[in-house]
Amino acid sequence: MVDQNSDFPPFAFVGAIIGGGASRRMGADKALLLHEGEPMWQRQRATLHAAGAERTILIGPARADFPPEFPCVPDDEPNRGPLAGLATALRVAAGRPVLALAIDMPLMDPAGLRSLFPVATTCCGVVPFVREGGREFFEPLAALYPAAVAPLAAARLARQDWSMQAFVRECVESGLVRGLEIAPARRRQYRNVNTPQDLAQIQPAAPVAIT
Repeated sequence: MVDQNSDFPPFAFVGAIIGGGASRRMGADKALLLHEGEPMWQRQRATLHAAGAERTILIGPARADFPPEFPCVPDDEPNRGPLAGLATALRVAAGRPVLALAIDMPLMDPAGLRSLFPVATTCCGVVPFVREGGREFFEPLAALYPAAVAPLAAARLARQDWSMQAFVRECVESGLVRGLEIAPARRRQYRNVNTPQDLAQIQPAAPVAIT
């Protein structure tokens, strides 16, 4: 049983690494890239586990480097972006809430994900956002979704509307998701790495040899 006084939610959820993209700008498979000496897939799996996921899956194809017991599920609708990946995760979760985490967000840590839980329920998820120019810009791939958003995702995919921002806004307007503003001190955690330059910028500096 989960301790009600902890920062873990009092309900079970599935962790989903959204990792089915083509990585064209990176020029290499993001799942296998190293950050602080650790492959991205392994780092994200550990982060979701430490956040309290009852099990973790990767949405995307299996790689030869993955252990055979690590569950990977290809997108139900390939090449349709992260909304298709989330829809697949919701199907696989079979009624459980889904804590989604992008494969290319290696600075996210368990505490950042657990910050969503105090305002979450099994019926209402939480998506972080930043406010810029009077508008809210959501971070939909470090977010908690209830099972009830699955029909909204399916309907958008059916009409080829793949915008994650529009999807989250619909979820908020439907009362299925709450927005949670990201504290300035936490914004760096939500940084995506899309190019080799992005990855280089977040790597820790090499120690300077003293001679």
